[in-house]
Amino acid sequence: MKLNFRKIYIANYVLIIILIGILLSGLLLFKNDFFSAYDVSTFNNIVTPIATILAFVIYYATLVEIRNSNNRHIGFQKINLFKERMENLRARLESTKIDIPIRFKESLELSDNYNLISFFPAYREIHKEMRSKIENGEIDIMEYSMFFFGLCFDFKLHFDHIQSLIEEIKESEFDKLEASTLNESLTKMLNDYLYVNAVGKSMHNRFEYTDSKNNSIKLNGYDSPFYSIPQNIQTTVFKYMDFDRIYNLMKKLEMI
Repeated sequence: MKLNFRKIYIANYVLIIILIGILLSGLLLFKNDFFSAYDVSTFNNIVTPIATILAFVIYYATLVEIRNSNNRHIGFQKINLFKERMENLRARLESTKIDIPIRFKESLELSDNYNLISFFPAYREIHKEMRSKIENGEIDIMEYSMFFFGLCFDFKLHFDHIQSLIEEIKESEFDKLEASTLNESLTKMLNDYLYVNAVGKSMHNRFEYTDSKNNSIKLNGYDSPFYSIPQNIQTTVFKYMDFDRIYNLMKKLEMI
């Protein structure tokens, strides 16, 4: 409908210019007594310049419309390309299955149907159990740490691709609705990842872990204790993996 209105407007615009040219020609011919003398030179001197100007204006308007039409076609192809790339990203994330240790499956009644798009239910239950053990003074939480490390590692393998996609969306000249649609699709796809990062940053959900050497570390949200290799220094999974990189980028670009 928008395109039809545009075509009608352009057609009317050109018609108005032609009518103005005809009226102006008639007025000048009348003032120069053409209709009484029918002097061909008078006709040529008046009509030819006006007709030339009208032809140039119509030609220019046609070029502008062709350019705008080409830009709309390129924009349509570009947004379809981005949608295709996001679907490819979705397929890659969904195809990466999360390996839930058997003990967690049995004790927490977890299924095998988790991937890098929908992993939060399993993540939440395993983290809840780990935190409960920490708060009860247990020290050996290696099994939990390695689970969270493995999940974060698998997700981080896609960071470069996700960052490239985000930056290209922001740099592309989409209109507000198109950009918003792409942004919503990407945010929905990364919902679980964004949520586990947001909890610690915005909800101040904190706890503390103390190891066998009486070293303590404070953690936020859904983070987990971790010992960096090879220094064997106490840190957290999120810090070691720079797991909030995409979250921080989307925050900076006001996408979330």
